[in-house]
Amino acid sequence: MAKFCMFCGQSLPDAALFCPSCGNKQQVEDTKPKNEEIIEEEDSDELDLLSQFGYIKPKQPKKPPFAPTSKKEEVEKPTPKESEQSLELEMLTKTYNKETSKKETVVETPVKKDKVQEKKVEETSKKIELTVKKEENKDKTAPDSILDKVPKSLPSLMQAEKLQKKASKYGFDWENPEQVFKKLQEELNELHDAYKEKNKEHISEELGDVIFVLSRLATHLDISADESLRKVNNKFRRRFGFIEKSLKETGRTLETTTVAEMEEKWQEAKRKGL
Repeated sequence: MAKFCMFCGQSLPDAALFCPSCGNKQQVEDTKPKNEEIIEEEDSDELDLLSQFGYIKPKQPKKPPFAPTSKKEEVEKPTPKESEQSLELEMLTKTYNKETSKKETVVETPVKKDKVQEKKVEETSKKIELTVKKEENKDKTAPDSILDKVPKSLPSLMQAEKLQKKASKYGFDWENPEQVFKKLQEELNELHDAYKEKNKEHISEELGDVIFVLSRLATHLDISADESLRKVNNKFRRRFGFIEKSLKETGRTLETTTVAEMEEKWQEAKRKGL
């Protein structure tokens, strides 16, 4: 509907409060229905009657904030029995899940066991192959001589003793010490001849023969050549040390002492049992 000024009759827009031509304020019409104005002034009993016959809509009570609108919306607290039942259900579900997981593992274990067994079989077969190869290599590298079992890393004198012991087991040896003495004299003569030739290689070879025979003589005499040599080394240390000590007591040195004087001190140490 068109709106007009109440004072000058000028047409106005619907939302205008003042007239643009005369400047008078316009009155706002009350849009509330008349029947509701009448109803508000009447008693509550009359309102109930009118609402029953359908003349007006009954007023709805205001909903309190945070309150449930109906019984369905109300939060029902569980009873003790219901809480116990819920706990039982939870326990049952947990046990069921555990049993199912166990069943699944039982089904998978045979496959895993088979794989483990296959690995073990492969490992054992490899070990067997390695042992067979080692035995074959041992057979290939078998010693050509019984003397190969004597380590070459041993000291030379000890090697000489062990080598001759190995050979003596098969009868390759002198029958008694007298035969060894004869052999020793023979080797000494050859060493003297090599000395006359002034050939160092020949001298070294003949000297080695003498030492070798001496080591065998020690075995025939039931004496360790290595131990005997060690004792002689210690004896030489003691006697020569006596010479040095006696010279120091007199304020002399080895450089200023003659061989005859040192020999005299040597004999003195020998007499003292050094």
